[in-house]
This record gives sequence, structure tokens and C-alpha cells, in this order.
Amino acid sequence: MAMKLLPALGLAFLLSAALAACGGSAADSTAVQSRKLTRVNDAATAKVELLQAPYNWSQFSGTGWDGKTLTVVPLDRKIRPKTSGKWYLNPPINLMGPRLDFTANFSVEIEVDAAVHPDKGAFVDLYGSLPIGYDEWRIDGRNVRLGLTRGVAQVWVDMIKQDFSAQGLGPRVTFGVNRQGTALIFSVNGKEIGRFKESDNHPVFSKGKLYFGADAELGGGFSITSIQAQDAQIADNGADMLRAYTPPADSLRSLAQGLPKPLWIGAAANADALLSDAKYGQVLAENYSMITPEMHFKFQAIHPQPDQYAFAEADALVAFAAKNNMRVHGHTLVWHEALPQWIWSLYDARNYPALRQALMDHITTLVTRYKGSVHEWDTLNEIFSYESDEPYGLRSGAEDENNLSVWYKAFGLQIYIDALRKVKEIDPSAENWINEFGIDQAGSADKLDNMIAFVRYINGLGYGKLVDGIGFQSHNYDPDDDPALAADLRAAMQRVIAQAHVKVRVSELDVSDASSRPTLFSDKLAVCLQFQASPGCESFGTWGFTDRYGSMSGPVNAGGKTNYLSPNWGAELADSLPFDESYGRRSAVDYMRRELKKAGPPSRSGGEERGAPGSGQHGADEGEDAARRLGRVAQRWTCSPAPAVEAGERCWRM
Repeated sequence: MAMKLLPALGLAFLLSAALAACGGSAADSTAVQSRKLTRVNDAATAKVELLQAPYNWSQFSGTGWDGKTLTVVPLDRKIRPKTSGKWYLNPPINLMGPRLDFTANFSVEIEVDAAVHPDKGAFVDLYGSLPIGYDEWRIDGRNVRLGLTRGVAQVWVDMIKQDFSAQGLGPRVTFGVNRQGTALIFSVNGKEIGRFKESDNHPVFSKGKLYFGADAELGGGFSITSIQAQDAQIADNGADMLRAYTPPADSLRSLAQGLPKPLWIGAAANADALLSDAKYGQVLAENYSMITPEMHFKFQAIHPQPDQYAFAEADALVAFAAKNNMRVHGHTLVWHEALPQWIWSLYDARNYPALRQALMDHITTLVTRYKGSVHEWDTLNEIFSYESDEPYGLRSGAEDENNLSVWYKAFGLQIYIDALRKVKEIDPSAENWINEFGIDQAGSADKLDNMIAFVRYINGLGYGKLVDGIGFQSHNYDPDDDPALAADLRAAMQRVIAQAHVKVRVSELDVSDASSRPTLFSDKLAVCLQFQASPGCESFGTWGFTDRYGSMSGPVNAGGKTNYLSPNWGAELADSLPFDESYGRRSAVDYMRRELKKAGPPSRSGGEERGAPGSGQHGADEGEDAARRLGRVAQRWTCSPAPAVEAGERCWRM
């Protein structure tokens, strides 16, 4: 049974439903208060059934809900950091449905029916704190997992299997979890099977919250026929967390939107943090006008099985953006990383027709579903390589198997043309962007040459303007070896605008040791503001915004910082983003605010320099050398794009 939500429904219906559940519309300008639907905090109070109205289970990936029964199908959703290495489980959670709040004790009873697939695992997850997935890695939250396989019921605490179980069971059982103080008492069919004492190492439910998740073993599936709660307050997590906020007049967002030509100020955002940390959503909405879903649009997160999509997290981010009048930059459609196992299986089997169809179906589904809600896509992400001998320096993976691109290896350049065309075919108003790292560094002239030549070639094929813009990731990892200074960014943007005639943006800026280099953010913001004329720089984005959930990490330093994501992660909180781990505003924010305040109409900056990108005058300052290099790149390759190909048609050296 496929639980895929049909893209033909469009997102407008889903957003209206999500916003209605949140108690408001996209136009709301005041924060929506948490709606506590039911309170059952008296031990004598009858148990409350959570699988029936008014509680919502309709936005739970990998499930179907008929108003009384929850049907769970296997997503087998996993994360792998690179194109090779270990896979990590990433099971779905009902982030938009009921959540239990409690001060100390609670009890839940869950009826599981695995009669259809009794030999396959059926799992129910109870989270005390949510996991966080970021940059293709996942840090587990605190949780209890209840499993039933072949008549054996087992319990895991923080993914550690406990030494108690119940055996000889039928396919229908009732799990019970009763919290008394710090003791978790587990039962099956009313009979206690074991206890676990929470501790500093395993404070499973110490935050006083419980979120529900479920997953099924691949090839299986099961039903949950009842979830009853007692001694807890029941909250609608979606309504509680997806609120609308009013940006302060002096916030980054307000200042950027108040410019003569408004600038989109963006940040990568994470649904797990958004739906579990109210401060995260507040700081995000008050300071940023654009969000880039960090991982929830990536292939392995949103399309874990050929006929299964997991839209819940992406839908939540899009709903939050709509509620707060924010723009959404879709990230990403075609990338060599973050691919699910089934895509790798198609590639390994050299089943190229099915592989190509899988990508086209993936693009069609996402762009159709989010048409009108996602205005621009990182359609192609990190397709260039420093060492590649392929046309235009396109990544193949021959130089490093960890960077293997199954798309290019199977189909060559044509697959990128097909992807760009597919987006425009489905949503002509959507923009195609190429997002790339390292092209704003002084030593990356060849990579930038290749990109410019590639864009000129693609946009000259006769299909219209397929590439609308280039995103400069602009990560700054090492202040000495990898500076990526503002001057280099300025020169690179100037060349792209003048020679490729497309828009530019800063897409993923973060700065190692941001406290000691607070002006690097504002210096690069100033570059973006300099090139606002059309085509020019319309958005400026950072890779996250708070180091509470930042992607940079390292060994614990003498200061003994603890990563908020997990006390067992063994890494310090980074110092790489505008807001610190407590959402305190770093000096980088003040410098950016100053830059926005002093930005004025084009005439105030000299006129010619701010307006020149649109007239194609930029690039002359680099002399004839850049033009000669670009000409050599363009002349090295001859490409004959073919219509939909199975094995791909490549470009050949002349």
C-alpha cells in the first residue's frame, strides 16, 4: 500500500490545512498561542484516546490515518554523510500532531496490530527530545523504542536494547509505558516486563515532553489501533510551534526589506529544531525573510523509497514560511550526495533507464507539490570539481570515489540539461540555480571559468534561459588557508554577472571562529548590496543562524562547551553563525545591521558601479586574461544535447 501523497493535490490545500491547524492564516501578524486541547492531569481521570479527533495524524510521513487507525508502512529512511560509508536510521516522527506535556509522571498504552506482516518488525518510538538532522548527519534525541517481531516484544532506551522482553506473543499486543518519578515501567498486555531508571546519562523524558514516532521493517507494515494517554497535558505540536511573529523594526529582515530594492536575508532552517524549540522559530522569523530547508528537501530525506515520499518536515517549513511571509529557496534537486539506498542500487545494477526516470519523477513530484510556494530551486548542486578532466570541469568521481556523481557517470552532461528543462516545464515562474562552493576564492579561477562557460553554453541551447542564477556558498572554514575574502567574492560575482548574465547570491555563508572575524559577514553583505542591479544579487544567506544547531564542530576545548544537540556528541559548539548557542546576538549581526542601514539607492554608491552589472560592463577591470581563459574553456568541448537518453550523451574533446 503506497502512502505517497499525490502531488496533484498541490501544496495550497496542504498549507491551508496546516495553517488552519495552527489557528490562523498566512497573513497573521501576531504570535499564535499554544492550544492545549485536553488536560488529563488527575490520576483518576479516564484515559484519553489520541488516535481520534480532535487530534491530528494526517501529516505523519510513512503513515495513513482514517480517523481511528494509523497504518504504518516502511520508509526505511536513512542518512549517509557522503557517497560512501555508514547509513544511519532516520525514522519519521509525527511533528505536526499531538504531543504530551507533563511535570513528572505519565502513562501511555499503545495497541499494535502486526497480523499482516508478523515476521517483520513493527516499531513505535516515544521521544523525550527530538533528534536533529543537519548536513547529512543525525544526532539521536532521547527516546524509547517499542518493537514487535515474530511474537517477541523488545524495548530500546536511547537506541540501546534492554535485557528484558516478552516472548510467545501473538501479532496483536498492547505496549504500556508508565513513568513514575525517574522510573520507566514497561508492560506488554498489562503485564510488567521490565524497568529502566532515568539518569544523567539517559534523561529520556526529563524535559517533560513526549513526541510519537513509528516505523516498519522494509517489506512489512502494521497498524496502530489505539494510543491512550493519562496523567499528561495534550498539546497540538504544530499549532504550538508554527507561530507567526512580527519582525522588530531594527532586525536584519526589516532593514533589508526596507531598502530601495529589498534584499532577501536568508538562513538554512531545520524542521526538527523549528518544531521543538520555540525560540528557534522566533529568532528565525524575526530576522530572516527567506529560508533554505537544510536537509528536508534532499533526496534521501524526502524520497526514501521509490513509491514513498516523506513530506512532513518539508511541509512544516513551507507552512512556517507562509505564515511568516517568508520566501523559500528549495535545496536541492540534483546532487551527488544525500541519495537513498534504492538510487544507489539502480546505479550499481546499471539500470540507467530506471535511474533517469527516478530523477525525473523526483523533480516532477517536488516542483509540482511546491509550485507557488517554492520560488527558486538549487536545481544543480556542487556539480563542478577542481580536478575533473570532464567537460566544463564537471564532477564525475573518477578523482575521488567519495565524490562520485551517479548522475554524471550514467548520463553525462545531458542529465543536467534535462533537469533544468523539467523544472521550467512544470513551473515556468520558478528559478533554476546552480549552487557551488569554492568559486569565490582567489585560487579557484579555473573552476569559475568552467562554471561561466557551462552557463553560457546551457543558456545558449535554444531552450530559453534555463539557468537563472549562481549561488556562492562562501563557507569560511580556515581563516588562514581558506579565507574566501570579500574582495574575492566581489571579483567572482562581477565576472558571473558580466559574462554569464545571470543573478548571483550568497547561499551558505558561515565563518569558523566568527567572534574573531565579525566583519566577514558584513563585508560579504556589502558585496551583495553593491551588485543589486538586475541581474544582480537578490539574496544573502547563511548556513544556519544559531550555533545551537550549527553544522561546524570540533574537539572539546578548554572552555568545556557542550553541544546542545547531544551531551554525547563529544564536540564543542561552533563559533560560526550570527547568533550564539543561546540565541544571543553576536557582533556580526550589529555589523550587518550597520551595513544595511547605510545602504541606499544606486545613485548613492556611485551609480555606475551599482548599475553596471545589468548593462554588462563589469569584468573589464580583470583585463583580457579572464576573457582568454573563458574562450579556451568554451572551445575545448563540443556538445550535442540529445533528447531523453538512457545511457547519456557526453561532450567530447575536440
